Amino acid sequence: MGIMGGGMHAVSRQNVGCLVEYAPSGVATPRVVLWPDGRRFVVERVLGRTKAMSTADGHLGVRYTCLIGGAPRHVYWDGSVWFVEARRT
Repeated sequence: MGIMGGGMHAVSRQNVGCLVEYAPSGVATPRVVLWPDGRRFVVERVLGRTKAMSTADGHLGVRYTCLIGGAPRHVYWDGSVWFVEARRT
């Protein structure tokens, strides 16, 4: 439903808002993804985080693998904005 977790589909970068929780150590944990059209996707759990390149545009950032709607999805932080890889329409 908008947020894409990878696979063989053509994707494009979609900047999103994100409600984030910060630990005292400075580690960021995304809690809610805010889609530009007003939809909100609750992050049920963060399954992992790693430095990775987006397949949508090749930008390097931190890729969070998150459980959203019961399925793993990738949410990226590139140092200035949050984004997801959305299916091209």
